[in-house]
Amino acid sequence: MSFLTITMDSEVFRRACIRALAEDTTVEAVLCDHLAAYADGCPSLRRAAGDAARERAEAIQRLIRLSRIPRPVATPPRTTRDDCGTRNWKRDDLYER
Repeated sequence: MSFLTITMDSEVFRRACIRALAEDTTVEAVLCDHLAAYADGCPSLRRAAGDAARERAEAIQRLIRLSRIPRPVATPPRTTRDDCGTRNWKRDDLYER
């Protein structure tokens, strides 16, 4: 038996421990199983990695397509000079503050 020390985010480890507990196993057992499958060249692990990459690429393509769809632009209502009220100040008054 060999020993392995790894470093990972504490939140990831906490969630892994919770899931392992729910599945009545340990994080160590899960890692051992995955490493054994990886060492044996398990095609399901490669397929899972390929699926994730393909899903990411498809999501990016959907995002690009959505970004190209023209969207209606909200335009402010048109106002006339009469709608704005009367101007009871002078331009020079703005600079006196």
